[in-house]
Parts: sequence; structure tokens; C-alpha cells
Amino acid sequence: MCRRVMQQIAIEKGAKGSRLIDQIDDLHKSGLITKSLHDAAHEIRHFGNFGAHPRDDGLDEISDQDANVVLKLTNQFLIDLYVRPFETSQLTSKRKP
Repeated sequence: MCRRVMQQIAIEKGAKGSRLIDQIDDLHKSGLITKSLHDAAHEIRHFGNFGAHPRDDGLDEISDQDANVVLKLTNQFLIDLYVRPFETSQLTSKRKP
């Protein structure tokens, strides 16, 4: 599900490319995400790809901690791209007459 969130963010933000790998790179290239978020997005993408494409990938050995890190990184994306800009605009509107 976190991988799907990454793809929906990329689509909603107008990222170019038909593959998530390209869309993530475009979000970074266009300045919408930092290098740190770019790297995190690719890790979330890899993690999601493992779940979407059955193979001998060891996913049955994923810990709760691993899953929580993926959720935390995904949440950070949502905060950085949606929550923080909204909250900042709210403060700005209070400052301006």
C-alpha cells in the first residue's frame, strides 16, 4: 500500500514518466522532493515491488520494525508534500491582512 501511495503522490504532483522509478526521479529533478525523500521513495518502491511480485525474496522474514519504517517514511512524504505546505499557508494567511 505504501508503494501505491508513492505512485498516487507522483501522479497527483504531475510527475513525468509511466514508471514509478521515473516519476520519483522527476519529483526530485523538479525540486518537489529533497534528495533524502527521493532516496526514501525508492526504498519504499523496492519494498513494494517485493510484495507485488512473488519470488524468493525473504519477505516472510520482514520484521514489524521494517514495516514500521516503511510506514514512517511514507507518512513523512505526506507531511512534507501536503501537511507542512498547508500549515505554512495557514500561518501566512494570518500574518497578511
